Parts: sequence; structure tokens; C-alpha cells
Amino acid sequence: MHFSLREIVKVQHCALTKEVAMTNISGKTTNGFTYEGEYELIHADRVRWSATYRRDGIFFGMRHGGINELLGVSPGEVQQVVMDDIEFTWTQAG
Repeated sequence: MHFSLREIVKVQHCALTKEVAMTNISGKTTNGFTYEGEYELIHADRVRWSATYRRDGIFFGMRHGGINELLGVSPGEVQQVVMDDIEFTWTQAG
């Protein structure tokens, strides 16, 4: 069976779009800010995230980041790594 390049690209695109799903995340930083955000696996070993920070319900800012070299890391561990990065990015900003 032979496939055209267009058919191959379409199948690969469908496979990629099915795998890329945003995961919601929330937490509280050590300096008293709550955050809500999301992250997605954009490659087998790379995650991209964004978060909105608030204190007492008042908006204080947004940050985004990326984490590399996560090959072989379990989904639960990925979530913790993302939470740690969100924390570090906010608390080290000031």
C-alpha cells in the first residue's frame, strides 16, 4: 500500500493533535499567592506551562515557562515538576 505525502502528514497531524492536551493545575506559593494555570506536553520530553497569580482574589500577574528533559518521568512527577517551576518562577521574580 502506498500513501501520498499529504495523507502521511494528515495522519501525523491528527496523531499529534490528539496527544496534545492541556492539563489544569492550581496551587499556592510559599509567599502566599494562589495560582491557576495549565500545562501541555509539547514533545515527548518537553512541557509548556502558563499560570495566573492572585492574592486574596486580586490579580497580580502571569508567567509562562517550559521544562525540558522529562523523558521517562511519570505523569504525577511531571505535575509536581510543573508546580515547582511555577513556584520558583514567581518567588524568584521579585
